[in-house]
Amino acid sequence: MARVDDHNHLGRRDLLVACWNHVPVAIGLLSPKARWELHRFYAPSRDLTDDEFLAHMKQVLASEPSLAQRVGKHYRLIFTVYKRYADQVGKTNFSAIEAGIRRDYARKNWDPSEKRRIMIMPLVNPDIDYEKLARALLEQADRERRGEFRDAA
Repeated sequence: MARVDDHNHLGRRDLLVACWNHVPVAIGLLSPKARWELHRFYAPSRDLTDDEFLAHMKQVLASEPSLAQRVGKHYRLIFTVYKRYADQVGKTNFSAIEAGIRRDYARKNWDPSEKRRIMIMPLVNPDIDYEKLARALLEQADRERRGEFRDAA
């Protein structure tokens, strides 16, 4: 199998960054372990220049040479699903692409014994969002202050 050159890795990363920012459900199709591998190799959640990404990629490959092959399989899944919907609605119509992926994922994973269709697809994020964390802690403290979480004992 042919090796992927730096130019192709940059193109792959561009799609993954677009998915991370606009169509996270596409990344959510992967298992959590695969998502962590994707973040380790392509770092779609980080704002990197092309040169910074290539340096990052070379550093990761030096310590984990087989990661490129595993991540290539993960990328292929995301690319295939993204392309299926992008061909129908346009490659920058992110909301329609995400809606299509959600609709089909929910349809495939629907339990007919359930009355409602609920889709839960957690995403792994290697970077802590300190603003969200601070808001959550303040909200928790406010609820405790109001007595919403009193101990039953």
